[in-house]
Amino acid sequence: KIADLGSYSINGAVKDFLPNVTGFDICPGPAVDVVMNSYFPDMETGGEHQGEYDGLVATGSFQCAKDPQRFKRVLLYLLAPHGRIILTACQIGCSERHRSSPGGIDRHRWFREALEMFLEP
Repeated sequence: KIADLGSYSINGAVKDFLPNVTGFDICPGPAVDVVMNSYFPDMETGGEHQGEYDGLVATGSFQCAKDPQRFKRVLLYLLAPHGRIILTACQIGCSERHRSSPGGIDRHRWFREALEMFLEP
């Protein structure tokens, strides 16, 4: 099973290419199958989707997360043992084109820090 974290379709979705992917996001919309309640606040105690997915895809979503550490914990929560994660981020300069954060906060500044954090054990 494969999950797409941050699946809300803006300009297309992973689900367009892999229809059996389960889409997770924090709000309902196109390509979203599971609306996460603030990134599973009870995930540390176990839950419905824990360890369920052999593959996770996060295409351009982790760098927009308010808390990249929390986002990482959600990925690891959903991931089955020995599962794989594919992360992508938009190219340099996209923060100037995509300012979707409330209050004008540019969360894209976490590109490098969030990526380095994902590479840590």
